Amino acid sequence: MKELDVLLERFAARALDDRLDDAELDALERLLGQPDQDVHAWLVSAPGSPPPPEMQGIVALVRSHALTTRMPSTASQQREGNPEVVLR
Repeated sequence: MKELDVLLERFAARALDDRLDDAELDALERLLGQPDQDVHAWLVSAPGSPPPPEMQGIVALVRSHALTTRMPSTASQQREGNPEVVLR
């Protein structure tokens, strides 16, 4: 899922810059090992799909990052020759 890849790539870059603690890095590694459909549902707060308790902290961090990071719109990316679609 390309949207999810873009979101998690940006979060991972921030995580490396901000130096997440060992527990957060372990949680991120576990999150990356989950099926894309599950992670997407957790990140967009799909009804009936809450993250498991052990994933709630890292899901909250990724959501917070996504909400506070300006991501270019699809239209502006296409004008620049980058067809990636991002989560809104």
